[in-house]
Amino acid sequence: ASTKPFVQDLDSIAAPQNQTEEQLRAEIEAAATAAARPLPPGSTWHEHGGEELEPLLPYTTLVDAGWLLKLLLGKVMPKRKGVLPAWQDVPSSARVSLHDLRASTMDDSLPVAVLSYGWSGKGHPDATGAQLRRLVPVLRTMVEGCTKGAGKYDSGRPKKWGIVIDFLALPQRGYTAGYSAEYDDRTPYEQLRFSKALSGINVWYAAPLVTTLILDLPMPEGADNTTPLERRGWCVFERALSSITKKSSCCLALSCLPPGDAAMESWLNLTITCRVSRKPLVSPEAFEHEMRSGLRREAAAAGTGIRFTNGKDATAVCIPQYFEAFLRLMGAATIALRFDGCGWGDAEATRLADALIWAHQHGATSPAIMLMLSRNKLTDASMPQLIRAIEAGAMPNIKDLHLSGNAITDRGAETLAAAVRKGTAANLEKIVIGYNELTEAGKVALRAACASRGV
Repeated sequence: ASTKPFVQDLDSIAAPQNQTEEQLRAEIEAAATAAARPLPPGSTWHEHGGEELEPLLPYTTLVDAGWLLKLLLGKVMPKRKGVLPAWQDVPSSARVSLHDLRASTMDDSLPVAVLSYGWSGKGHPDATGAQLRRLVPVLRTMVEGCTKGAGKYDSGRPKKWGIVIDFLALPQRGYTAGYSAEYDDRTPYEQLRFSKALSGINVWYAAPLVTTLILDLPMPEGADNTTPLERRGWCVFERALSSITKKSSCCLALSCLPPGDAAMESWLNLTITCRVSRKPLVSPEAFEHEMRSGLRREAAAAGTGIRFTNGKDATAVCIPQYFEAFLRLMGAATIALRFDGCGWGDAEATRLADALIWAHQHGATSPAIMLMLSRNKLTDASMPQLIRAIEAGAMPNIKDLHLSGNAITDRGAETLAAAVRKGTAANLEKIVIGYNELTEAGKVALRAACASRGV
């Protein structure tokens, strides 16, 4: 562990000019000191990518899942009756420390979850508490997992879960000195902290082993804003980030939960129940087109496109941050690109090929050695698309191609065999294609092509 990830932020205020910068620099230095300490025994924090999150902690508050559960049930801050306080009113006892997060020994994820949801009103995301109350079974399962472990096949456990919810994580306008349309009531320190946090917001949603909780249920009765998630610009952005390289078990749709507030049997059981089909991977160019065309449709006819409360968020935050996250993640997935069990068909395979080629053309060629596309709905038409990406140089290191459990026939197998005979994918060692629709003749032909190259 080192302070290296914090150097850029420390250098940006190397000579603080005012009390605001002095306060923020002190918090960055404290976080850097905590990050430089040795990991606790058995910790999987760095192994799962937690180090990437550490420089964000001076600006982004993570609340303890146990505290949040008590809040929603009225057991802490009872006068609030389960309604979230703004960041300005979050007590220090609610906050999760880096020390707590680093104590996790979980096998398959980080002890961090970020919420993707729609605000029910402009001044408060959930003024009655009805919407966030739906988190109760998730939080109960998290809290129980801190004592009994994540599940049958995960012997590890978190010490605490840290939850990122924008209203609790960042200083909110209107909650320091009272809302005014004329000026921002937040202190200079709060505004600087908010700005710094917003500049890295993509990391929380895009991190492969941070769990994105998608609150995809209808808005509570009486909500001022009933726009569905698929038309809310921030939710579209968050879902797109969560589809780049995130593990499927770390992208969960809460609409899949059974009725009631009870905890599920284990965290593993909850992830299996709520695992959602990831959206097709899209290049930053395609994402920008989707955003801008959605904004134009909404401007032309309300209710038909993508909506932002502040339209500048699309061009100033979402589009550039998706661009940055996509290039960072595509160039960093050194082992595998995992898109198994996503429910994808041929259209998604085409978009995947386009995205891989776009990354290659923009200096973020995937170094991955495995492409995992098992348990989807790919047909023969997907095979030329995958070969197109490989032949374009988008996956030069690929060794294993996993295509089990699709709808590929002999025709698709012959397309693969021809590519193998041609020498496509020089490092190829394995094609896994069981549980498709190949006849014995198709299997024999593909095996022969592979054998000719030692695959």
